[in-house]
Amino acid sequence: MNSLPLGDKAGHFFLLGVMAFLLNHALAYRTCSVRFTRVQLGGLVIFVLITLEEFSQLWVTSRTFDVGDLVANGLGILAAECFARWRERAR
Repeated sequence: MNSLPLGDKAGHFFLLGVMAFLLNHALAYRTCSVRFTRVQLGGLVIFVLITLEEFSQLWVTSRTFDVGDLVANGLGILAAECFARWRERAR
């Protein structure tokens, strides 16, 4: 993945999108309120955990914190949520 341009970011996008989709499916697409909108619980859990993991890299010398990874993670989770909502409307 690292030899491809933006391969690392694509990996983050797809990995987190798949994780969010699978957890949302396992939780039967349960939602919860966040401010003025409803989000799927699985995506929210994945987002919180992976954000904590990414920020933990600030204190691990062998790892590198990268805002781009956070953005790719968030976009992958958002894509999974949009896909699930689209699937639900198509039924």
